[in-house]
Amino acid sequence: PHSHIIHPDTSREDDMTLEREDDDILLESYDAFENICFISQQYETPLNPTGCIFQFVIRSSWGDPFYVGLNGLQLFDESFQPIKLSLSNVDANPRDINTLPEFKSLPPSEQDPRTLEKLWDDVNDTFDDAHMWLTPLAS
Repeated sequence: PHSHIIHPDTSREDDMTLEREDDDILLESYDAFENICFISQQYETPLNPTGCIFQFVIRSSWGDPFYVGLNGLQLFDESFQPIKLSLSNVDANPRDINTLPEFKSLPPSEQDPRTLEKLWDDVNDTFDDAHMWLTPLAS
């Protein structure tokens, strides 16, 4: 394989040969990249990935050890058109904090408003809880 490199310091373009060794792709030594650590990739990333299922695994939050939240989720098709999201094609586990015992027993009017469907309500730039999703951080 061959890789096209643009040098960050000079905007000069060069070609760089890749070598395959033990199923890992290793870059040939190159002076401009002498102090950069390369991590070998054990698969080839497709140019335009496609699929029927996208799975996001959230492993940490920005400091909260118990909960994680998002303001929105947007996916686009190959024509850069938004994909319509709904409860029929989006799921989460755990779904939201209303699955916790202390919320589950409450009537719906008293449950937490930060539910899964808020991810696609098109109000993403907000601090309003009514347009956010919150779920326990699974361990």
